[in-house]
Amino acid sequence: MVIPIPPGLIPDQGGRVPTDYALRMRNVIIFILVLQVAVIVGRFMILDIWGAIVMIITVLIGYWLVSSAMDITVNFSYGTLNAMNCFFDCIHLLIYIAKLERPIFADNAGFAHNFVSGTMVLAPITGLVAAIVCYRIDKDFRENQSETFPMAYAGGGGGQGGGQPMDFFGTPMDDRPPQQGQRQSLFAGQGYRLGDGDNPTAPPPPPPGAPTVAPGAVQP
Repeated sequence: MVIPIPPGLIPDQGGRVPTDYALRMRNVIIFILVLQVAVIVGRFMILDIWGAIVMIITVLIGYWLVSSAMDITVNFSYGTLNAMNCFFDCIHLLIYIAKLERPIFADNAGFAHNFVSGTMVLAPITGLVAAIVCYRIDKDFRENQSETFPMAYAGGGGGQGGGQPMDFFGTPMDDRPPQQGQRQSLFAGQGYRLGDGDNPTAPPPPPPGAPTVAPGAVQP
């Protein structure tokens, strides 16, 4: 199944340098990645293998983000994955709490119980914080663009359309069919005959079988 994505929904760096805010948030992203690596280790220890694998993919994209000078498209991917992980991790945490017969954290519950609970709580928190940071980076990037309507201009010089005005469905404005009430002039302009060349005022050729008159001769 193909999901149509309107132009401008996924931001494109387009050769532009990252904003100052994005560069300042780079250290914050690195700190979040460190926490997420710790959550991955904890998930393997509590045998949450699938959750650990999904978070590994997320961390790899986060590493790509900080190593690519905070590319805005990679930032969009990292933020989207963290938002999705946060949603499912919250559901997982609620199910875990519902099955508990003791408080989620307790001094007399032992290290193993508190370790599992800490891993389950830290997973959605890191996803939520990462998604918020990525959203703020994306918002700051869009506010610093020169285009007034980012949904109507795809690419901005480096992406699809190269800054050409486009409608919501990605069709260039100049290529759209005429709207109702507009007329196209068909077969308009000066006509030409075959063999006239570049001289539109040349006389038409004589019909077949007509006598040929030499230039300058007097026709009887």
